[in-house]
Amino acid sequence: MPVIYNDEYYYQADWQIVSGYEAHPLIINLVSTSFTQGDGSDDTYSDVVTKSGTTVVMEDNAGIALLSYNTFHG
Repeated sequence: MPVIYNDEYYYQADWQIVSGYEAHPLIINLVSTSFTQGDGSDDTYSDVVTKSGTTVVMEDNAGIALLSYNTFHG
């Protein structure tokens, strides 16, 4: 994984596709970029910090990466 857990998690966010990545293969068939708060049992996401060399494709309004990748291992 190109991210490191930052000891926090959240229940709700609006995700944005990073400018310039609107046609990236990882998001082409993505149904939605919204994340709605529910009962907390299966709808949380982790606060992460991207590792050096990581490309972020989607992030929340606080800049936390949801979808990212790197090419270090092929």
